Amino acid sequence: MRLKSVVKYYLSDIKTSVMIFYIIMAVGVSMIGIIVNVSAGEGESYSGGGEMAAMIFLFIAGLNSFKQNFLFLSINSIPRKLQFKGFLLAALTVCGAMAAIDTAYSNIFSMFFDYRSTFLQIYGSWAAVTSGAVVILVTFLWDITIYLSAYIGGYLITSLYYRMSKLTKIAVSIGVPVWFTIVLPIIDATVTEGRIFKYIGNVFLIFGGLKYGVNPYIPVLSLTVEAAVVAVLCFMLVKTATVKE
Repeated sequence: MRLKSVVKYYLSDIKTSVMIFYIIMAVGVSMIGIIVNVSAGEGESYSGGGEMAAMIFLFIAGLNSFKQNFLFLSINSIPRKLQFKGFLLAALTVCGAMAAIDTAYSNIFSMFFDYRSTFLQIYGSWAAVTSGAVVILVTFLWDITIYLSAYIGGYLITSLYYRMSKLTKIAVSIGVPVWFTIVLPIIDATVTEGRIFKYIGNVFLIFGGLKYGVNPYIPVLSLTVEAAVVAVLCFMLVKTATVKE
């Protein structure tokens, strides 16, 4: 099985889900747009944020992209390196296609009702003083990098879970949410007086290009680096993974 066949295999695993997702999104956004136009005056309300739904969809897709595919390809004697190359190319294809679709439909929907993409909701002040062509290009780049980060992030998590014992999976599944939702907030409130979450917030603002003015090029770069680092970690996990049920 060549690289092209591996890529096709990965794409066949997700293409139906992507089609269903966009049918639901098109219907949902259209209905919300009609409701907003009918019930609210001009400038009072708007719809948008479809990119966040796409990001969540891709994260979940990433969570379901490792075990069965890895076992099937390994049983068919596909080398680990070829498996990961195929996944990565498929991920780039899917994320690129979804970024192009989302960039296009956000511009099309905005012609008929007040639709604002997640990108414009965050970086609207930058877009207001930038040419339309540049805004479209940067929107696409922002979409594809955040989608790729979500997709590969989900793949990394499921790759880690694959290597864990049942007891470790239970401990991690319970311990991590408890730590971030209960333990860390208590420590931050009682010991550090809010400095931990303030620091985390500042980190997000810096890498999101919102700390010192509004600059969407920063998150595009930071998300690209993040995706590359996560991809390397994923490859290391895939390379040493063993076939097991």
